[in-house]
Amino acid sequence: MVKKFYLFFIVSSFTFATSFATDFQISLNFRLYGGYSSLNSGDIRKDIQSLDQYYKDWATYYQSRGYSAEVMGGHKPIQNGLGGGGEILLGFSMGDLNLGVGLGLEYFTKTKESSQDLNLRWDQGNSFHNRTRDMEENIGVTGILFKGNFSYNIIPQIAFFADLGIGVYMAKINYDLGWNGKYEYWDYDWYVDSYGYWRYGWHKYMYGNWNLSDKFEISKNKIGFTGGLGIEVSLIKNLSFFVEAKGRYLNLAEVKARETLDYYDSWKVSGRYYSYDDLRYWYSDYDQENWSSEDTLYLYNYYSKARNKTYTFVTANKAEYAKYTNYSDFRPAKIDLSGFNILFGIRIKLF
Repeated sequence: MVKKFYLFFIVSSFTFATSFATDFQISLNFRLYGGYSSLNSGDIRKDIQSLDQYYKDWATYYQSRGYSAEVMGGHKPIQNGLGGGGEILLGFSMGDLNLGVGLGLEYFTKTKESSQDLNLRWDQGNSFHNRTRDMEENIGVTGILFKGNFSYNIIPQIAFFADLGIGVYMAKINYDLGWNGKYEYWDYDWYVDSYGYWRYGWHKYMYGNWNLSDKFEISKNKIGFTGGLGIEVSLIKNLSFFVEAKGRYLNLAEVKARETLDYYDSWKVSGRYYSYDDLRYWYSDYDQENWSSEDTLYLYNYYSKARNKTYTFVTANKAEYAKYTNYSDFRPAKIDLSGFNILFGIRIKLF
């Protein structure tokens, strides 16, 4: 009886070992994917939204004082972007169960451009001040990750899978704001024309143009996490296609930024003659401001007394704005680049 038991044990062990050796496989797989990605810009969105509202409130303010003012266009913060990546995984399979571990490289990007016009007119349409705001927001995120993948074949050609990743994300953000303005100021009164004659009526006594550029450069490396669920379909040997819904956690705090501001306003104004405008003589003048600051990116409140309203903006030059009483509540800005991805890809079994 004992001999039969040992014989059964040996035969069973051999059968299991043979089956395990037959089912267990090691493979090397390459996955390539791309698709939709959401990329939030965190507190930069508050700056964008405040600038849009600031323009609209500015027009309302002038309208209440009899000016013809209108706002056209604007920037609507979006999260739509593109993402993709690739990874190489060492796979371990036994039957319908599959496990893969390896390294991956991911990249996500978003670019948004827009413009907004503010037109102010008064004095029966003669005087005017046109302002245009252009904005460009570029976000690029590169991640180097350690990846894990688990899948189960419900039938030989179709598998459900889950994957996880942890690694270092390198984020770069360029946030550029530009304003351009053109203005003319007219008066209805006595003046001396270009020939030296006294006249009475509409005349232009001042005109000019200005531009302002405010640029932010932000970069930071941060550990992030990613994970997703998907379905994979094998159509031919060693090649399969998959679709995956994936989430990403990447929250940047205490970010450093470089802000560069350039402002230039140049104008010409007519000469004065007995307190009236003399259009025979025009004098040129200008005003400018230039600085660059590298500091923590701050979120702050700006109170407009004229509009009796508070707006929220960002800056990397706290010292410049903290000198004034209408700038307050400076706090480090946060840039949340967490997002959601819908990806399509292929998996190639190398061996």
